Amino acid sequence: MSISPLAGKPAPESILANVPRLVTDYFALEPDPASATERVAFGTSGHRGSSLACSFNEAHIAAITQIRNPGSVGRLFFERKVAEGKTKKEAVRALKRRISDAVYRQLLLDAAR
Repeated sequence: MSISPLAGKPAPESILANVPRLVTDYFALEPDPASATERVAFGTSGHRGSSLACSFNEAHIAAITQIRNPGSVGRLFFERKVAEGKTKKEAVRALKRRISDAVYRQLLLDAAR
């Protein structure tokens, strides 16, 4: 195994991640679960998504976490929407709206205290 010529040196600007853009995209962009390039894939060695690729944000993580937990309120909501004839993509979108509504209601309650 050869040693990288960058070993022991500060990383050049050209290979550094644009952290402000990552943070902005994390909160602003919404992935399309129907698009293979925007799907989050988890494996044994870590996360495969990126907010820069529109495959990783809070709403998406919350919805997918709920869907993956059998018996959770989110999973039951998702299954009900699919049973009503919605596509999986539409059901995920509806769950994201439901979660964001719940977060907003909690923010209002917290602000009123």
